[in-house]
Amino acid sequence: MLGQLGINESIFVMFGMFVVTFLVVSLLALNKLSTTLVERESRMHGREDKAAHLVKDLDSIREQVKQSMNAARAQANTDFLAIRAKAVEEQRNIITTAREKASVEMKQARDNVQQQIATEVKKLEGDIPRISKAILDKVLEQAGSDRATVANIQSGAE
Repeated sequence: MLGQLGINESIFVMFGMFVVTFLVVSLLALNKLSTTLVERESRMHGREDKAAHLVKDLDSIREQVKQSMNAARAQANTDFLAIRAKAVEEQRNIITTAREKASVEMKQARDNVQQQIATEVKKLEGDIPRISKAILDKVLEQAGSDRATVANIQSGAE
């Protein structure tokens, strides 16, 4: 039957040599190769697990940093508002003090002006009778010379 297929009996020898070669190669190389592949696979899984753990740690650290930054921003905002409120209060105090000081200075200036006016009025009150007499004398003197001129004109003496 093998002869009809064109196979001679050397096939058994070849098959035997194949089995022997396979066993030798499998004992020498395939065993080590399969062990290496299995070890490599376990290391890869270990590294993938470690990488996944590192990614989780990184995500958790990022979240902590975000929370810390938000807390710091909130604290900075609170501090800023407190400082600003204190500055506004201090500004109000400064403005109030300045207004009070300006009010006092304005009152003093008004009192000073009123006093100067009163002094000048008193001086004028003392000079008014003398000045009015001088004006009256001038008017009367003028009127007297005018009367003389009128009288002269009426008399035709001019």
